[in-house]
Amino acid sequence: MKMKRLCSMLCAGMLACSGAVTLPAAYAVYAEDLVYNGMKYQVVDGAVTITKYSGTDTEITIPAEIDGKPVTSIGDNAFFNCSGLTEITIPDSVTSIGDNAFFNCSGLTEITIPDSVTSIGDGAFYHCSGLTEITIPDSVTSIGVGAFYHCSGLTEITIPDSVTSIGDYAFDHCTGLTSITIPDSVTNIGDYAFDGCTGLTSITIPDSVTSIGDCAFDGCTDLTSITIPDSVTSIGGCAFGGCSGLTEITIPDSVTSIGGHAFSSTPWLEAKQKENPLVIVNGILIDGSACSGNITIPDSVTSIGESAFMWCSGLTEITIPDSVTSIGDGVFYGCDNPTIKGYTGSYAETYAKENEIPFEAISEAPAPEPGDLSGDGEIGADDAQMTLKAYVNILAEKDTGLTEAQKKAADVDGDGAITATDAQIILKYYVNTLAGKEVTWEQLIPKKQ
Repeated sequence: MKMKRLCSMLCAGMLACSGAVTLPAAYAVYAEDLVYNGMKYQVVDGAVTITKYSGTDTEITIPAEIDGKPVTSIGDNAFFNCSGLTEITIPDSVTSIGDNAFFNCSGLTEITIPDSVTSIGDGAFYHCSGLTEITIPDSVTSIGVGAFYHCSGLTEITIPDSVTSIGDYAFDHCTGLTSITIPDSVTNIGDYAFDGCTGLTSITIPDSVTSIGDCAFDGCTDLTSITIPDSVTSIGGCAFGGCSGLTEITIPDSVTSIGGHAFSSTPWLEAKQKENPLVIVNGILIDGSACSGNITIPDSVTSIGESAFMWCSGLTEITIPDSVTSIGDGVFYGCDNPTIKGYTGSYAETYAKENEIPFEAISEAPAPEPGDLSGDGEIGADDAQMTLKAYVNILAEKDTGLTEAQKKAADVDGDGAITATDAQIILKYYVNTLAGKEVTWEQLIPKKQ
């Protein structure tokens, strides 16, 4: 309050001391809103934006023009909390629907979005629980954060091919939705996009999608099966958590990142745990919550996912192989300080020391096969790629991402450094083996001048 008074006094003093003062844009004084049929509006650059409705009508038609000027925008909070509104008609002149434009219009049962609209703002139809269906026109390219959050009466929605991104919370708790088809224009499904859609029984994820956000389908209890396409590389934490009816999940080899609790409380995960308490997908140990006592992680594992052993109070000892190069956050949260066993100089030892977890060395890591960074017993293009990536990281002054054993395997020319030359030699070795030629490392290493 004192600061406001001080600002007022300063402004008054400035005006008194000068005949004319030009205020900065931040202090510009705007004219009052004009009014048309209970709708407040502003005119900016010859175009009308509806800013607030203060009338009592239950059915509203927004005009295409007001006083000869086109209505192009429904502003932020324009119909905020107009719970008595049941029907609204938007003209073809409107190109944008602002944030929270129809927030909590719980009585709204019908609305047509014209083809002229290109953007639907964050929370635009938040808690419009009376809406049963809505068609998004082909002109719209993005659906904002929480755009249809808690539209519990919504049973059908059509997402056009023009949409490339479904925002966070976009259809969160739309409990009436039973099925939805995501067009192949969409590349990203945002965090909590369909969280709590308990009526959803089927969903088609197209090949265009590369990432599924955190909790994207969390709590979709009626969902029984899901096929993740080959285009997807990452699945967020809790993405399908709490999907209590989910028995079938197809996860392609393309997925290289899976967040914590991605499939928690699903029949699919429970079945996997019965097969093996260590649930491993594409080299990622995603869940070990059913483990206790002493366990050994197999060499096929390259990373341990977030919260994989959370609350495993009975876990006393865990042996981590040299193949593991990353361990996620909160992996041992709630555990009773288990001992990590691993090779000296391994990532497991580094992780244990950084997190003040007891570590017991097995021995020195076995001597690696030159060029075989992946440890699969073969020299391949993937080994050359890992070497080149490590070299790029070195140039960028970043961690190589390799274990000590992998570093030794990458340095095929034996000069004590990982370089592009090493990657090139490994690739040449691989190409020769593909052609059925027998070569030695000595033949491929450039002779020093």
